[in-house]
Amino acid sequence: MVPDLARMSVIIKSQHETSVMTGNYEMGYACGLLCKLAGREVPQWETPVELKDRVAELLTGYEPANEREKNVIHMLHYYHPDETADEQVKELLDTIQHDMLERARAHREAHTYVAKNYEEFGEIINSKPGFIKAMWCGDRACEDKIKEDFQATSRCMPFEQEQLSDVCVCCGKPAKKMVYWGRAY
Repeated sequence: MVPDLARMSVIIKSQHETSVMTGNYEMGYACGLLCKLAGREVPQWETPVELKDRVAELLTGYEPANEREKNVIHMLHYYHPDETADEQVKELLDTIQHDMLERARAHREAHTYVAKNYEEFGEIINSKPGFIKAMWCGDRACEDKIKEDFQATSRCMPFEQEQLSDVCVCCGKPAKKMVYWGRAY
C-alpha cells in the first residue's frame, strides 16, 4: 500500500527558489520558527489571520540572519490564510494518492504472470520482469530447487488463495498453496 502523502506540510517550491506556503499549518510552523529565531515568545492565537498579524508585530525591526529566514519572512508577508486553500490542497493530495495507488496496482497486475509447469516458470522468470503466480506443494526442497535453478524466491503466500492448478510447479506433486515468486534485481 502506498503511504498517504504528507498533508500537514506541503510546500511548493517555485523556480525562483522562493517558497509558497499552501496550508495554515505551515504558516503556524513558520511563525513559531521565526519567533524562536528572533528570541521572542510565540504568541497565543485563535485564527491563522490573528497569528500572522501578531507575528508581524513581533518581528517588526527584526533583521533576518540569512537567506532562509528572509524567505520565511517573505512567505509570511504574502501568505493569506484561507480555509478553502487547505481544502483544495487536501483534495489535490487525495487525488495524487489515489492515482499513485492505482498506477502501482496496474503495474503490479501487468507484471504478474501465471506458470503451471517448471518449463513455463523458467521461460517467464528469464524473460519477463515481475512476479509469477504458481502452485507449490509446500516442500522446502522444491523451493530450494527453484532458488538454485532460477535465483527466484517465494515472495508471499496470499490469504486469498487461487487454484491455478492441482500440481506443484516444480515437482508435480499435489499442490497445497498458490505462491508469488520473484527475482531480486
